[in-house]
Amino acid sequence: MEKLYTITQPILSDPLIGSNPRKLFHIPQDVLEWGGRICYRSTPKFRTSPDFIQKIISVKHLDVLEHGYAGFLMNVEEEYGIDSYYYFYHQMNQKYPYLRVDLHPAAKKIGIYGNFRSWHQLYENDFTQIWGMFGQKDMQELILTLSNLAPNVFPVPSWLVSQNENNSIGGEIRREHAMQMANQRGFNCRVTSSGANVMLLGKTNSINGTNRYHATFQFNGISRALSHQLVRHRVLSFSQESQRYVDGTNFQYVLPHVDNESREDIKETINFINEKYRNMRNRKVKKEDARCILPNAAVTQIVVSGEEFGWRHFIEQRTASDAQPEIREVALIVQDMLGDKNGSNLS
Repeated sequence: MEKLYTITQPILSDPLIGSNPRKLFHIPQDVLEWGGRICYRSTPKFRTSPDFIQKIISVKHLDVLEHGYAGFLMNVEEEYGIDSYYYFYHQMNQKYPYLRVDLHPAAKKIGIYGNFRSWHQLYENDFTQIWGMFGQKDMQELILTLSNLAPNVFPVPSWLVSQNENNSIGGEIRREHAMQMANQRGFNCRVTSSGANVMLLGKTNSINGTNRYHATFQFNGISRALSHQLVRHRVLSFSQESQRYVDGTNFQYVLPHVDNESREDIKETINFINEKYRNMRNRKVKKEDARCILPNAAVTQIVVSGEEFGWRHFIEQRTASDAQPEIREVALIVQDMLGDKNGSNLS
């Protein structure tokens, strides 16, 4: 069985982590937690709560699982003919539409690819939809691989622990991942003219020899006006800082590309909003209610993940000459970080 998953890049230094600049993304599960903590502005607590992911899952905040990705090219049992491949394909599309299935009947293989949220749905159903199609060794390796990538999302079933007490398969998987992590050279970060950070947190290698990939970015210091445009690319996955849970007192803001007189008008208006928001919070108005007056200029941060076709659509739409300057600058950086500047890797 061939394996593919998001290669997360270690963060060597980031002010959001607090006093320990050497904390790393050791496994893809760390990116899930990071995305979840972005929502609550709790990144200084990164990797201090072992049950954070379980809590996220228990309250059905499952979007954070979409920042991890795994793909497997599975060996099909010999007795299955071509009709079984297509039956399997249609069954998977009906029950798990967010898992991509590629058929390779001549090679007796089937590729299954998707984010951790789609794999988690399959995991919760005990893999019953795919168990009979593949050999026991491949299925055990699939489960152990997922568990090593995100142990709090995919705990190893008790029956598999008893069958694999020395964890030899899991050990090989961990060593392979450690070697790949060792080859990373820090995380990739660019800064826009307005001071926003565009960070590539992780990216897979090409999927099954094609130009397809899965990539995760973090955008810090962008405006809510930009994020409102960004989330319209619904094929991508998002975990955004929440104004319901994060206090907006003395919020930062991004000024648009306008004339100086208009900029002063905006600053004056924002100072007024800041004062009114502060007054509401002092009167014990809940954050979820006080946020109604916060402007589109307010700064936010967001983690975004998706496959190649999602990022391609974002790049095609937002690098256009008539795109708003703030999002166009971010899209041009994303395009450069994902491939060559001519976009030939995006076709």
